[in-house]
Amino acid sequence: AREFEEQPEQVRNIIAEGNEAARQVARKTMEEVRQAMSMDFR
Repeated sequence: AREFEEQPEQVRNIIAEGNEAARQVARKTMEEVRQAMSMDFR
C-alpha cells in the first residue's frame, strides 16, 4: 500500500484502465440487452 501512496499517478492510471475495461463490458452488455428487447435504434 505504501508504494501506491508514493505514486498517486500510478493509482490514477490503474483506476482509469479499470474504468475503460468496465465501460467496454457495459457497452457490449447494453447492446445485447437492446437487441434482445428489440430496442436497437442504430
